[in-house]
Amino acid sequence: MEDNSNSTKYTGKYDNQIKLRKAKLEKMRKERQILQYDKLMREKTAQENSEENRLKKETREKAKEINDLEINKIQEEINKLKDSPNSEHSYCTIEYEVKTVEDKISDKLHKLKCYNLPITEIPPVEIATYSKETQTDISRLYRHNDLSLKNVYEDHDREYQDDVSPLKLMCKFSSNLPPGILSPGLPKVMDMPPALTPIDKEENPWNYLKEKRKKILVEKVEEIVLSEDFQNSLKRVSLAMEKVISTNKNIYVDYIGGTNYDWDYENNSKGPISSNQNFYDKSITDKRCITCIDWSSHNTDQIAASYYKNEPDTLTNAEGDVIIWNRNFKTETPEHVFYCHSPVMSICFTKFNPNLIIGATYSGQIVLWDNRVKTSIPIQCTKLNSKAHNQPIYCLRVIDNDDSSHNIISISSDGKMCSWSLDMLGLPLDVMQLQLEVSEKVKKPITVNCMDFPSNGINNMIIGAEDGCVYSAFRFGYASGITNRYEKHEAPITSISTHYNQDRSTNFGNLFLTSSLDCTIKLWSLESEQPLHTLKNNYDYVMDLAWSPIHPALFVAVDGAGHIDLYNLNDDIQEPIKSITSKGDTAINRLKWHKDGQHIAVGTDNGELCVYNIVEDLANPVNADWSMFSETLYDIRLNYAIESCE
Repeated sequence: MEDNSNSTKYTGKYDNQIKLRKAKLEKMRKERQILQYDKLMREKTAQENSEENRLKKETREKAKEINDLEINKIQEEINKLKDSPNSEHSYCTIEYEVKTVEDKISDKLHKLKCYNLPITEIPPVEIATYSKETQTDISRLYRHNDLSLKNVYEDHDREYQDDVSPLKLMCKFSSNLPPGILSPGLPKVMDMPPALTPIDKEENPWNYLKEKRKKILVEKVEEIVLSEDFQNSLKRVSLAMEKVISTNKNIYVDYIGGTNYDWDYENNSKGPISSNQNFYDKSITDKRCITCIDWSSHNTDQIAASYYKNEPDTLTNAEGDVIIWNRNFKTETPEHVFYCHSPVMSICFTKFNPNLIIGATYSGQIVLWDNRVKTSIPIQCTKLNSKAHNQPIYCLRVIDNDDSSHNIISISSDGKMCSWSLDMLGLPLDVMQLQLEVSEKVKKPITVNCMDFPSNGINNMIIGAEDGCVYSAFRFGYASGITNRYEKHEAPITSISTHYNQDRSTNFGNLFLTSSLDCTIKLWSLESEQPLHTLKNNYDYVMDLAWSPIHPALFVAVDGAGHIDLYNLNDDIQEPIKSITSKGDTAINRLKWHKDGQHIAVGTDNGELCVYNIVEDLANPVNADWSMFSETLYDIRLNYAIESCE
């Protein structure tokens, strides 16, 4: 209780002092305002009096000059007449004239009056500015007892210094006019243009169109932007612009006509085999195994890759995708994305048309895409029936019979081979069942995993089967069907690659390589049913291999451990001359040579497509390599003969 009473006394004591000081400040403020107002009024009165006195003085001086001028002249005339004895006028006449003149002058003087003319000054155009203020009760500043009196005094002093003058209070507007002249404070009046009539619209059509264009609704703009035609046009233009911006060489490439150009890509490799570009789109290719790769023979910067469905499967992605990547793009952006209702197991570009891509599906259908059309789905598709495929198709090849005849050869996993014409995909031109004769009455169908044609061949083909055996077959003729069977691998065959045989002076066209899940690579000849040589360097599944398109003794193999092995049989017939591992040891499923022989594209099981450079010293052959490879083959055959005899 005692503490509360003390705080109350303490508070009451200072409240009285605050009230006294506030009253004193208020009194001083009023006195100051009165003094300022009196001063302004005195100055105004003094100015008006001085102006009135000046006008009166000027009026008196003018009247005096007039009076003195007329009277002096008359007086001189009178004196002359008085002094002249021979004057014709009498004295009375002179007096009359003088009186008449004096009357006229007095009348003029009586008409003169003194006026006080008001002075009007037109002020310049003034731009009024306003400031927004908020008035609050000062008592809130010392609502709490712990606020000191110093803060209160400082607030009062600041309020006193910022107080406006009585003149500003009367005018309500700040002004830079002379003293005594108040600002009218009127708003600024602007001229408004008249409304346009139909006649004016006809006279000024451009103005009318401009106004009408501004009234386009936002919904209409969004409708145009989201339309399919606009999106397709924007995509097409953006892809073309991205090509132009990122291209520094061969800027006049005809992408529409399909002219063949060889790109001179800069080799920034730091080793014999180095990564050049990686193509990956997480939204499309993430965790999707690449099933096939192919290079375009027309636009050599384009790579096509087919992707298996997601594991586990999702509703947002298609079953099968085919993506066209462009090496000339600086960003990881697909050039084209095609969709399919079934996983695509094999693809290939057509050599006669740069815009067509052919695919073989898991459902047993042949599909055809065209990158010139707006749709991303196949433009043509074969039917599922008993006369064609009804099993997954792993083998697909386009055979050029001549300049005007092109056939598609496809083999499904049940051993059915079909020949198609691009002009008619409704039914196959020819159907053959690849079967092995176990006995005279029993024939066993062959489960085909891979297939290849010898160099420039259209009839004879080599087939790799799931049982680990290699078969040769003819498409037509008296000996059509399976002709030879070669000693098998210990596991299913994953790939076959025939020799390109560019040099016609040497016969390497009968050579081919096979890879298998038994982790081995075998070198074969069509003339022998036994492998000429076996490479056992790998410790994982060998998934794919391919001969170099320009070097006679060079080939590349990839395995499930992510190894990329480069073999040169002229240098070593057992070990690879160079070997690298993919990033993260990701399993590599497919590979494909570029036709220049200096680049290879590999596809991983997580959906990443990588392009690797091979240095020219290893990739490009010299003249001696052909003869040296002949000697190597002779040594291999000699060793094979010795082992067979033993």
